[in-house]
Amino acid sequence: MSGTTAFAASDNPLLAALSHASDRMDDLHRRATDWVASARQRAADGETTSSTLEQIEIKQFLSAYENALTLSNAVIAKLRELMSRITNNL
Repeated sequence: MSGTTAFAASDNPLLAALSHASDRMDDLHRRATDWVASARQRAADGETTSSTLEQIEIKQFLSAYENALTLSNAVIAKLRELMSRITNNL
């Protein structure tokens, strides 16, 4: 069981959101790696593909990446705020 799976099962919505963002980043990393490998293979084979299609794929990837990063950063900021409150109350 991965560490993020334990967070997903948690009742804490912040940890669940962070787990979701982490899973999305992992998925995006896999997709980017696959896309680069495919592009390299096409180049090695001398295949040409539509640059418009590649631009659309890249834009979709970047949009998904930005959304996951925004979610992750928002959760981290909220956790930082909560930790600050806790330490101030000690």
